[in-house]
Amino acid sequence: MSHDYTKGYLKVLSKVFARGAVTNILEAGPNDYRTDDFSPQTVYIRRLSLEGAGTYARDTGYDEGTADVKWDAHTFAFDRGKLFDFDAVDSVEAYEQAAVIATEFYRTKIIPEVDAYRFYKMYAIRTAADANADLTVDTIFSAIDTAIETMDDYEVPQEDRVLYVSNSTYNLIKNGGEVISNRLVSENNPILNRNIMTLDGMPVIKVPKSRFSTAPVFSATNGYAAGGYYFNFIIAHTPSIIAIMKHVAPKLITPENHQSKDAYRIAVRVYQDLFIPANAVRGVYLHRKTTGI
Repeated sequence: MSHDYTKGYLKVLSKVFARGAVTNILEAGPNDYRTDDFSPQTVYIRRLSLEGAGTYARDTGYDEGTADVKWDAHTFAFDRGKLFDFDAVDSVEAYEQAAVIATEFYRTKIIPEVDAYRFYKMYAIRTAADANADLTVDTIFSAIDTAIETMDDYEVPQEDRVLYVSNSTYNLIKNGGEVISNRLVSENNPILNRNIMTLDGMPVIKVPKSRFSTAPVFSATNGYAAGGYYFNFIIAHTPSIIAIMKHVAPKLITPENHQSKDAYRIAVRVYQDLFIPANAVRGVYLHRKTTGI
């Protein structure tokens, strides 16, 4: 495969992921972590500890304090991939077919699995949900208000919060009576817009049911399935979360390089993880259902 083709191919896949993932807003910037060339499985996340203020004395001046900056080591744990063969005789447009296979694999398999893993990892880091309840139209807003109050009391910044909701929770919000619908009226066609884009300043992102559980089961051979409990909603302070796609490597092997078959081989691998620094765990609020899956 030529270098120019590879670049274009990866660019297409990158766009597919950005469109389909609901957690791409959690992707870390390059300054949020460090890597080590000698330990590819390790990522280092900065942790800052500061002492509080002390008494100022006129004779001795300021109380001396310490500012401790540490880089905590975390290990990537999520390494997934797949290998597909397609016969050379049936592959007149081999490169195009490879792109179609890889793109569809990303769209229908990798993207949902990455989202499912990230929500699970938030739960695993926190070790439990903040609240468990089967919500109704009458209780949905009080549950969200409690979540906001809890985060406010822990002094989590109000900026950069995002509200992830299940589709059933979204419908409760939409029908809860506290949301004002926008009516756009044209000369001959009244339009009722019931989409909820933000709630109390937080972007509202709907999550497909299969991606939104506390303990998904990741098969060694065939994707994943929801497990544990379904989430009702999650409020995430995005700067508190560090999601990293460390290695995304689609690879096309031509028939002359295939050792056992006269076939093209497309291999796709994703190496990624999500981390929350110890002093930022309150930047995530988790609300789940009471009945297990």
